[in-house]
This record gives sequence, C-alpha cells and structure tokens, in this order.
Amino acid sequence: MTRSRQSTLIVCGSLAGLLFLIVVAGSQFSLGKDSRLTCVVEDTRTGGGAGLQDWASRMGIKTIPLRAPLWEVSDEVGDELGDRGNCLLTAGDRKWLQHESEFPQEHWNKIHHWIASGNTLIVVTNSSGSLPDQLANEFTQPASINHLVEFRKEHHKADFSGKSEQLVPTWWGGKMEITGTPDSLVNYPSELHLAGFSGRTILAKRPLGKGHLYLLLDGSVWANQGLDRADNAATLARILNETLSEHGVLAIDEYRHGYGRVESFASFLIALPGAAPLLWMSLI
Repeated sequence: MTRSRQSTLIVCGSLAGLLFLIVVAGSQFSLGKDSRLTCVVEDTRTGGGAGLQDWASRMGIKTIPLRAPLWEVSDEVGDELGDRGNCLLTAGDRKWLQHESEFPQEHWNKIHHWIASGNTLIVVTNSSGSLPDQLANEFTQPASINHLVEFRKEHHKADFSGKSEQLVPTWWGGKMEITGTPDSLVNYPSELHLAGFSGRTILAKRPLGKGHLYLLLDGSVWANQGLDRADNAATLARILNETLSEHGVLAIDEYRHGYGRVESFASFLIALPGAAPLLWMSLI
C-alpha cells in the first residue's frame, strides 16, 4: 500500500471519527427536549405552558419566553422592561444545570441580586430534590421567625385522603387543586404559608430584599391541565397582581427544557433539517 493511500485512509478515518463524536457525544452534551415538561410555552401538550401564556395575555399581562439561563435574567429582562417589578416563572423537575452536579454560587448570586432588587422568582416543581442547594436553603433557614423548615415526604396519609386530586386552602380563602401527594414544607412560618394544610405548606413565600421568592411543590397546578381547575388561576393572578409593576413582565423559563439558547454546536447541527441522516450516511 502506498504512503499516499495510507494518508488518505488515515484522513478518512479521522473524519469518520469526528463525525461519530459530533453525532453521538456532541448530542449528549447538548440540551434536549425529552424531559417531562411543565409550564414550557413551546410545548403545547397537556403538561406545557401554552395555556399559561394565553391566560396571561387575556389578563393583560405581557409575557416573554426566557431563552437564556436564569442567572442571565437581569440582562434579558432588565434591559427591555426595567430592573424592578418583573416576575420569572421556572418549572419542572429537571436540573438547573445539565452537566454539573452542583449549582455554582456565582449563578445563584446573580439570581438573588435580581430578586432582591425588586423582582419575583416563582419556582414550581414536583420534587424538592431538584432544587439547587442555594434555593432550598432559602426555605430551610429561619424565615422571619425561628422555625426551621424541612422537606419531608412522610405521613402523607394524615393530610391527604389518598385521592389523586385534592383541594387545599389558600391564604386568600380560595381552594387550590393539587395532584397526588407532593413534597411539602413542614412547620413553615404561618405568615409566609400561602396554601396547604396545617403544618404542611404546598405554596410558600419568602421575601428577599425588595423582591420575593415563591415555591410551589406541585407541577400540575399552573400547567395546561391544572390552570383552569378550582382557584388555581385565581391564586396565580393574586401573586402576579402583588408582584408585577405596571409595566412588569412575566418571563417563562424555556431554557431548562431545551427550548432556549443552543449550548453546543452539535445540538445546533443536528437540529437542522436532514442533518442527522446526512451525517450518518457520510459516516457510512
């Protein structure tokens, strides 16, 4: 075999290996859309948030999809609509960072500063374990009075009848419908308890500087399938009425579930029409 032929084979083999890495490894390191979605505007299925956006528009509330990470919310929302009086809703059980086990403190510092400046973050999840430690600590430290709050999933039968759907009282006298037996905050300060049962908080509030942090431990309440049940929409309307300024905006997190900014060349490349089959044919 001649040297030039050997060189050609080496180059072809290298290109084939590169294509393989792009298709297989590259796609693994990009954000995907295969997780359970909650309140994501781009998803029009039952668990999505298209209904939430439509409801907010009919209420006269301006909404924007946040396609950048949450820690960039100050740049994405602040520059367009002012630094205060805005609200960001992020929902789902997916990790806040796709490829890191711990949430960096500098990311949380930026989010915390945005909230403390006079904005609101609403976090909706089915699992308290999906929360970054920094955010969970805001609800497990003494909040205005010396009550230590703990995440627990025990003794559900004491508060729930075992039905798949339950009505829980809210602070304003309405009823919020939840699904199943979600996580709850135990012995949360009564003045910051917004919905749940005695000693069991499903919807909680936490002041941070001039802003507020809300935590809802049931992902179905404000998704498409739950927004029109009981007083779920009315409860969210009251929160937004208290937190949004006259020109404030409701930003809905699209980034965490892969509907936001592309984070890798491979994910961008494979998303192009016919790109994946073409790459495989080229490899073959």
